Amino acid sequence: MPSLPRTLDLSNVREHLVKAGSLRRFASTIGTALNTQSCLLDLRQSEANLEALREITINNFLGNQVAPSEQSREVVETALLEGAASLYVRATHSGSKNSSRGSIQVKDYLSESEKKDHETIVAVRNEAVAHVYQNKVVANINRHRGAVLLVEHEGGWRPGVAASRVTFDRHLLGCLTRQLPVATRIISSKFDELLRQLAELAGREESHPDFQTAIKGSEFSLLDFFGSEEKALKAAAAGLNAWTMTSRD
Repeated sequence: MPSLPRTLDLSNVREHLVKAGSLRRFASTIGTALNTQSCLLDLRQSEANLEALREITINNFLGNQVAPSEQSREVVETALLEGAASLYVRATHSGSKNSSRGSIQVKDYLSESEKKDHETIVAVRNEAVAHVYQNKVVANINRHRGAVLLVEHEGGWRPGVAASRVTFDRHLLGCLTRQLPVATRIISSKFDELLRQLAELAGREESHPDFQTAIKGSEFSLLDFFGSEEKALKAAAAGLNAWTMTSRD
């Protein structure tokens, strides 16, 4: 059986190069590639949310084996949709703060109709999901209506509440369905170019002393990641294009 190829974790390589103040272009390209990879995984997870939503709609919860209440179904659909919107915005719009990853901005690459979809998703996420602006119309809908009331009653006042919240939004679903493939295509193209640059830079700088020092202790364990030598060898032979999402107990 062939042996596993030596594999480097470039986040560790970058950390050493940054500390050494060396090979700045190489370190910067690694950093951008790491961020872009993470943004792409956000978009894949967002698409997985929409796929689960489609399955729920088509199969009515486990192929009609379970008949949920209308409220339960709406709660699950809304959670999937809002999660998909949040992941999309995190990948394509959110800024970087306090050393957080940030996003890969896509707006400048969009057509006018695509920009409208993008702006709708961003507005709903920022002004109705991540934050609440009571009684504000967001993407043509008052999503968080609320009032605390006093109602005249028998010569006095009775307190009351009138509140409503928009949950499942089919217009938002349409925007995401159209926009996710567009954003994924844009960011994937950027990522492919970054990978090409990294291969070129690694070949050019391989003999540099700082690069040689950086790769020591930067090995990535394919065995640990894939769980078995057979799976690791198969992945290595296929070009190591591993995008996975896992759950934890």
